[in-house]
Amino acid sequence: MDYSYYNFLILKEDKMVMYNVATDGIVLLNSEIANLVEEHQKDVSKIQLIHPDLYTALVNKGMIVENAADEWNNLINKWKTEDNDSSTFYLTIYPTMNCNLHCWYCYEEHKPHTNMKPILLDRVYKFINSKVRNQQINNLFLSFFGGEPLLEFNNVVLPIMKYSRDVCAENDVNLYIDITTNGVLLSENVRNQILSLDLKNNPVFQITIDGNKEEHNKIRNTTSGFDTYDCIIKNIKGTLSSGMIVNNRFNYTRESVDSFIDVLDVYADITEKEKKLLYFDFQQVWQESSFKNIRDKAIDLALLYSRKSLQVRVEKRYNKERCRDDAENQATINYNGLVYKCTARQFKSDNNEGKLTEDGQIIWNDKYFKRMSIKYGNSFCRSCKIYPICHGGCSQTKLEADTIQGCLFGYSEKEKYDIVDGRLNYILRTKRTSY
Repeated sequence: MDYSYYNFLILKEDKMVMYNVATDGIVLLNSEIANLVEEHQKDVSKIQLIHPDLYTALVNKGMIVENAADEWNNLINKWKTEDNDSSTFYLTIYPTMNCNLHCWYCYEEHKPHTNMKPILLDRVYKFINSKVRNQQINNLFLSFFGGEPLLEFNNVVLPIMKYSRDVCAENDVNLYIDITTNGVLLSENVRNQILSLDLKNNPVFQITIDGNKEEHNKIRNTTSGFDTYDCIIKNIKGTLSSGMIVNNRFNYTRESVDSFIDVLDVYADITEKEKKLLYFDFQQVWQESSFKNIRDKAIDLALLYSRKSLQVRVEKRYNKERCRDDAENQATINYNGLVYKCTARQFKSDNNEGKLTEDGQIIWNDKYFKRMSIKYGNSFCRSCKIYPICHGGCSQTKLEADTIQGCLFGYSEKEKYDIVDGRLNYILRTKRTSY
């Protein structure tokens, strides 16, 4: 048995915390037990003799493993199993690339008349039908993105939802729908049409707020100067009251981060039932340089929201979840039938990785196969102690940094430690184990 390569010992106040970045296992150790662990890292069998209960706990937490040399392979095999899970398919649809807002940080070009035509809609139906009927999947995760997808609610979104509901019901497949929208068009009429579908699982909406009213309206603006803040908040509350889930993403910058404290007042009147349907997700605008003091402010705000019995999700930097776009069982179909994997880059024609054929099949191109071949990282990534949480970035990062031999992010050892420490701080708020 070996001491895991992914173990970290981190001092927190008067306790030494043992944390495994691969399993998220945590043990809080007093000084005596911490010394015992440190003294016998290279001969863990002695820990079993001296403190059997501790040894058992460390094995259960993944901190003592059968062979540390196999840990990377075990991790990759686990990810490969997830990536090739044929029981689930993730399908993202872009009904349009147009948008009704003009946010400075948006990476897409919002062009009018870029909406999915009936001929492409028919191909999408055939694709969904093929996946559900012929491949015997158990779960279909259907996402709508854009552009602003609700601009094409009646012409594209609602028809695809209806079709998917029917074909999934006929084949005993679970249907899960999520819609990323700016929320301006999420009116009572739209909500009622969605509810009238009588879906087994109501859709989940991701809706972004960019600060308090003043800061938000600087960013999420229209040519007419319409007050999008009040409109979006009203629609979020209407969505919650109708029983649908909202992930309220907070895109913060150096200028706006402090203003999110004001948004707390907006939700002071929601019911306990509605609180269970609402999640807050603090994410720094990625085009802005990242500074630890800004992230720390966001974390402090997230803690404040939590103390108000509101549900807060962890910042991406400290989130171990791998991008679902990396999976084999995922595709993103644009309004024009070109197919992509990553939803965080411009949908230019030369970035496509495939196309949707007339009979509803995807033909992938060389870019897709290259992505799949490099998505688990280079040799440097594989030897890094934070690989289980960093993954060397997503496959898009690897595609764009294919010639880099070292760390794709250029992380220093201090930055790596900060990432592990941030993840640990997040977990310690929810569970504690001590000796």
